[in-house]
Amino acid sequence: MLENIGVASFTINCGNLMMWSHYSNFHKGICLGFNQQVDLEYFASFPMNYLEYPEEYKPYEYDSTDEDDHTRALQHFVKTKTFLWKNENELRIIRQNSGKMNFPEKSLEFVVLGIEITPDFQEKVLEAISKNGNYSNLRILKLSPSEENIFGLNFKEIQPLTKAKFHGR
Repeated sequence: MLENIGVASFTINCGNLMMWSHYSNFHKGICLGFNQQVDLEYFASFPMNYLEYPEEYKPYEYDSTDEDDHTRALQHFVKTKTFLWKNENELRIIRQNSGKMNFPEKSLEFVVLGIEITPDFQEKVLEAISKNGNYSNLRILKLSPSEENIFGLNFKEIQPLTKAKFHGR
């Protein structure tokens, strides 16, 4: 049942310190910021159902001959997590096929570079952006530790991304 589905996970808070620690190689990675309003159908997602007690989880009995019921069963299964992950504020998109998904180009609004991103990886990210689409309005943000809050993060916009920068014009 699960081998042919694709799941993409998102958070509504790209400044979540734990998310950066868990999912970006301890601040060495990036975060892509999307505007889901650009393509509501593509970004049709649902929030996770966080359960405090395992006994609250009720298996979904479904009719395997009914494709709509099969879809509901998959959504039930992949949208449930323990409450211990609630701070992720996760949204998921489920597709009936697995593999790479190309997002609508105009939906990408910003890229956040982690605090500990290496100069080499940062250059690779910026080069990939410049070669793979029309992102002239894309904002590039760099994280830094907050001076006001020991557990906070600050976002600083760095030099706007332009094709001219990458092509020597």
